[in-house]
Amino acid sequence: MTSKPLLQLVQTQALHPHTKMPLHRPVDLSLDSGEIGILFGENGAGKSSLLDRIVFGQRPYNGQIHVHRQKVAYLPQMTVAEFQIPLRIDELSLWNGIVPATPSARLWSSASGGEKQMALLEMVLAHHSGDGILILDEPTNHLAPAAKVDLEARVLTWLRETAGRAVLIVSHDPDLFLKQRTSSIEVLRA
Repeated sequence: MTSKPLLQLVQTQALHPHTKMPLHRPVDLSLDSGEIGILFGENGAGKSSLLDRIVFGQRPYNGQIHVHRQKVAYLPQMTVAEFQIPLRIDELSLWNGIVPATPSARLWSSASGGEKQMALLEMVLAHHSGDGILILDEPTNHLAPAAKVDLEARVLTWLRETAGRAVLIVSHDPDLFLKQRTSSIEVLRA
């Protein structure tokens, strides 16, 4: 007896919200427990729009998407838009149940983009402790090479902590999870 994939895309295309025209060519992808899939492609090809459809189900699309949305953990792409949290980075980690290896006196508002990205990743992982799929949109933006290694290690640890987990990532980084990924799909403009 075979189990259903955690995520399956069959000839899936995100559509422009107004014109309903496909943003990219059809994508076929299936992720089972323990697998990592990477979507890559040029800017504006529709990768983030496809993720929005998978995560929130709000964008129009063609094809088929099979995912249990209540079991999706999502880390959106960092943008220049800021929000204020009156906490230090290590306080945010403690709030998430993680004891930081190195305490930080840096306030969220003065932290680097990489520090914020890693803190948000920890928050997403801490609040998604069951099975399901982790979706990351450009997670290595703002990260130094050493932090990228930390991100990969942390995601791999999360993936292996509980059965029934998979990871889908949009990235411009061709080397991200190079040895661990099971699928690599180029999203091409329509």
